[in-house]
Amino acid sequence: MTDLSDVVAEHSAAVWRTAYRLLNDREDTLDCHQETFLAAQKLADQGSVQCWRSVLVQIATRRAIDRLRQRYRRSQERGESEPILQADADISPEAHARAAELREHVRRALSQLPEQQAEAFWLRHVEDLDVSEVAAQMSLEPGHVRVLVHRAAVALRLLLGPGYGANSRSEEQT
Repeated sequence: MTDLSDVVAEHSAAVWRTAYRLLNDREDTLDCHQETFLAAQKLADQGSVQCWRSVLVQIATRRAIDRLRQRYRRSQERGESEPILQADADISPEAHARAAELREHVRRALSQLPEQQAEAFWLRHVEDLDVSEVAAQMSLEPGHVRVLVHRAAVALRLLLGPGYGANSRSEEQT
């Protein structure tokens, strides 16, 4: 049986970072963090986890994407505008505004993707795990992960529109 206090001490920061990157909200991240370790308690009781970091990041990613979906549904129901993010002191206001807008558009687009695609894309490109790590974490074949990531990237390009593609900077400069 696993001592969960050791698991929490070792992986708490990674879980927090994963959830906060997606949510950009302290209260939602705290809830997601707690839910992740509650789910981990059930897994610890079963004693079936070999790589805690991978499992915890996967759970946190799923919980955070679920919270994003809830957040955007609530804001649509109320007719609210996009949340405004706090400015970083070391970048210009214009650069911050563009970065904040992009982050929020990506969050909204990720919340619209099928769960497996959003999770695979997030783990591969934001958490920077290689395909084999993502595959192991999601209990899928590496080829399936590549397909999920590719489909997610195609869907994100469509959802974000032409202004957010990989070539948008070079198009602006020409």
